[in-house]
Amino acid sequence: MLLLDESLWGNIDDDLQDLHEMIQYNIPPEDILHFFIDLDYQFHDLDQTNDFLQKIMTVYNNTRLPQNNGHTPEELRKIIDANRPKEMAIHHPQKVGRNDPCPCGSGKKYKKCCAILEAGGAAQLSFSECKLFYETWYKLLDYVNRKLQVVDYKFSLSYPDQHDELLLHKIRDSLWEKPELISKFLADSAIAGILTDEEISLLQSWEKHYIKGKFLLAKYMPDAAIFMHLEDGKENRLYAVKGMVKSISEAAHRKLPVLLEAVLLPFGDKIVYDSFIEHHPIEFGSNIMEMFNNEYSESENKYGIIKNM
Repeated sequence: MLLLDESLWGNIDDDLQDLHEMIQYNIPPEDILHFFIDLDYQFHDLDQTNDFLQKIMTVYNNTRLPQNNGHTPEELRKIIDANRPKEMAIHHPQKVGRNDPCPCGSGKKYKKCCAILEAGGAAQLSFSECKLFYETWYKLLDYVNRKLQVVDYKFSLSYPDQHDELLLHKIRDSLWEKPELISKFLADSAIAGILTDEEISLLQSWEKHYIKGKFLLAKYMPDAAIFMHLEDGKENRLYAVKGMVKSISEAAHRKLPVLLEAVLLPFGDKIVYDSFIEHHPIEFGSNIMEMFNNEYSESENKYGIIKNM
C-alpha cells in the first residue's frame, strides 16, 4: 500500500493532473517516480516502488500521445504488430570499446572488467548446450501454441534458425500461465515419440524446479551472473545463472544492480533462464543500494550461491 501524509490528500487531483501531463511530455518513468518522492510520497520497500511504476506504465500505455499521432502506446503497438514482417531483425548491444568505461557501472575500463569475463566463455552455454536447450524449448513452445492458438506463426524447431522473438515471447507467457502444459506435452510426446531421453529429462526438471518472479541482477562472476530472487515474505536466495549464446554481462550491458523479471530453469548441473529477460528501467538510491548489499551478504552467508536446482 502506498502511504501518503494526510496533508497531501487534498492535492491528489493536482498530482494526477501532473502525472498525466508528464506522460504526455514523454517524461521517463524513473523521473516521474523521483517527482512523487519529492512530494513526500513514501515508498517503504522495492515492491511498493515497483507497484507504483507499474501503475505509471498502465497510465502511460492508455494515454493518447501527440508523438503517436493521437494513438495510445497500446494502440500503436497493435498497429506495429499488424504490419511487422514475419522475421524480426536481431539487434545487438552497442559495441563497447576496450578502453571505455564498463557498462556494469564498476568504474573500471571495460577491458579490465566484464571483457575478461566474456572472453573466458565460462559464463555461457556452449553451442551444443544451446542446441539442446533451444530445440527442446522450441518443441515445447510449438506444442503450447498448437494447444492454445496463441499466435498464427509456424516456426522452425531447429537451432540456430532465426525466429520472431516477439511472437515467441507471447507463447512463452501463455506457457508460464499454465505450466501444467509441460506434463501434457510429455504425455502426448511419449505416444508420438518425438522427444529424446535427454529432452524428456530436461522438460521434467523444468516442470518441477522452474522459478518465475522478480530478481535483482546483482553481480557478475567469471562463470555466471548472480541473480537475487525477490519474494514477498521470504528470505532472498542467490542463483548463479548462465547466459545463453552470450554471457549475461555481455547481453545486458547495464549498470548494476538491475531489477528484472525472469524464469530460471535447471539445465543439468547449471541454471539458465528461459531465453527471455524483462528489465525495469530503475536506478536505485543509496539507501536501497545499502539494503540490497546487506540482503545479498546475509543470503550468501546463510545459503551460499545456488549453482544447480
